[in-house]
Amino acid sequence: LMFMYSHFCDVLPDTVGEFKERIHQVVPQVYDTKLISTSSPEWNDTVLESLHKEVSHKRTGGELRLAEGFQSYNEDSGRYHEAGYDAWITGCVFARLGREMLAQESPRMRNRLYLMRSMWSLNLSGEDEISVEGTVLYCAFDDKAIKTPDIINAFQPKRAMVRWIDDLSCFVVLPEVKTTEEAIQVAEEAGTARDKGLTFVSLQDYLCGLGK
Repeated sequence: LMFMYSHFCDVLPDTVGEFKERIHQVVPQVYDTKLISTSSPEWNDTVLESLHKEVSHKRTGGELRLAEGFQSYNEDSGRYHEAGYDAWITGCVFARLGREMLAQESPRMRNRLYLMRSMWSLNLSGEDEISVEGTVLYCAFDDKAIKTPDIINAFQPKRAMVRWIDDLSCFVVLPEVKTTEEAIQVAEEAGTARDKGLTFVSLQDYLCGLGK
């Protein structure tokens, strides 16, 4: 969107807030296939090529065609990572995700953009929002040798995902855990957190400490 705006509309503004206002005037409604697909457990892999194949298999019906005179691509061309082809395939994925799903999810998905390796989605219509399900903890430690498996093991048998901040801190997302207290209890019972010197606080406490 920034590339499009800077090349076809105007010079990019200095702040994200200003950009949101301006792009919203140019494109009032935006849907992001990456955010839509990552928000559903139905799709195993949201990399474009894999997602296209899975969506095409599960959402059959309806023929998608390019306009007359622009038919160098088709869905079986396999020319992924070529800008024009990726744009075409993204459109095919969006079309096949289904009107029913979009109707149900549109208030939550409209004008939200996926941010790589972030727990937040970019909200073009307002304040950015956390886009992950479950409980989020802030994790800190003093040993740079700590790796993702060490943190994940601290919450076994619960499922955990790690979002790194720097070499000595990260966020831990626990999709199956409802409260911070339960999450910390799981870590204490596993014993790994204590052995590895991991400390945890709630996301709310961490953000309060930053003044947010």
